[in-house]
Amino acid sequence: MSELDERLKFARTLVIGLATAPDDKLRSARDAIESSPDLNYEMKRAVIRLIDAILATGSNAQARSALVGQFLQALDELATEERKKKKPCFIATAACGTAAHDDVRVLRDFRDEVLRASFLGRAFIGAYELVSPPLASLIAVRPWARGMVRRLVVSPARRIVGRFLRRV
Repeated sequence: MSELDERLKFARTLVIGLATAPDDKLRSARDAIESSPDLNYEMKRAVIRLIDAILATGSNAQARSALVGQFLQALDELATEERKKKKPCFIATAACGTAAHDDVRVLRDFRDEVLRASFLGRAFIGAYELVSPPLASLIAVRPWARGMVRRLVVSPARRIVGRFLRRV
């Protein structure tokens, strides 16, 4: 199961439980979601908006169920869009050996959540995607290069962007 599928499963399970949760539990869930590492920024914002909308319905079970159904459909659409835009983090993946490594995930989230939001960030991503595949190929087959890049590039970059994303 991919990382996106795991996050989607987590979000679906969370959202389905929201339809019948009492208001005090919804408020607690809202606070917990703010600090959850299991959802990316877009999903967090969407779930929080859903909770706010559910709270606004009061105890109307039919309205709550309708909101949850609409949200699950939107969540599936968001996941489809995210699958389309996901590209590997070439150098970090080569240095860490797998795209599932936590450092790679944090760097990829930073790219997708922060860099994609600005013109300069998108320009940087474009240049990186042009230059990094051949470099990653060289790094991946040299153990000394993997270790060096992981220690000198990937780990420091993860600490910096992790603090920015509040995930350290």
